[in-house]
Amino acid sequence: MSLDSEQLKDGKSCLLIIDMQYDFINGSLKVNGGEEIVPVISDFLKKNGNQFDLIVFTKDDHPSNHISFASSHKDKKPFEEYAYVSEKDPNHTFKSCLWPDHCVVGTHGNEIHSDLTKLIDNGKINNTKTLVVGKGMDPKREYYSCFNDVLEEHNTDILDVLKKENISNVFVCGLAYDYCVLNSAKSSKKFGFNTYVIDNMTRKIDPNWEFNEPGIEKIQM
Repeated sequence: MSLDSEQLKDGKSCLLIIDMQYDFINGSLKVNGGEEIVPVISDFLKKNGNQFDLIVFTKDDHPSNHISFASSHKDKKPFEEYAYVSEKDPNHTFKSCLWPDHCVVGTHGNEIHSDLTKLIDNGKINNTKTLVVGKGMDPKREYYSCFNDVLEEHNTDILDVLKKENISNVFVCGLAYDYCVLNSAKSSKKFGFNTYVIDNMTRKIDPNWEFNEPGIEKIQM
C-alpha cells in the first residue's frame, strides 16, 4: 500500500484522520467495520506518513450533557430525528438525529485507538508533524465537520492550523464516512483545499449510502 505521488498535487499536503475513537470503533456508537481500518491506517502511516507535511487526528470531545445526546432531551431516544436551530436566526436549522452518549471527555470511548496514538513520537509520526484537534466541546453545538458546527456558525482550530502550515491538499479518512468524514471533506473543499477521500480507509453508518460529491475525489491508497 504505497502512496501514488501523482495524487499529491503541487503544494503541501495534510492527512486528516477523523474520529478514530473507541466509541466509534467498538463502543456506544460503533461503526460497522470501524475496527478493520485501524491496522490499515496504522500500516499506511508507518509506510507513507513521511510523504505528508502534516498529520491531524480529530476527535469528538463531548461534555456529558452534549446537545447531540438523546439523554440530554426529555422523552427522546437515540436515532430519533432532531433539528438544530440557530440562536441567531430561528429560521436557520439543520435536521439530523440524536445519538447515544459517546466520546465523553474522560472516558475510554473518547480516546483515539492506541494502535494509532502509539505511533506518535515527540509530536511526529514517521518524521511528520502530528497534531490532535478536538471538536464538539460546546454543549450547545453539534459538529459533523471538523472545521465547523452543523449550522456553520462556529469554526474549530482546523482551518487556522492548515493555513498556518500552508497546506494545499487535504486527504481525509477515518469515521464515519457518511457523517464526519463526508462533512469534513465538504468543508475542506469549500475552504479551497484540493480534497480527497481515501475510500479504503473509512467506513459508513448507513450501508445504503454512497459517496457522490462533485469536486472531491475518491481514491484508494
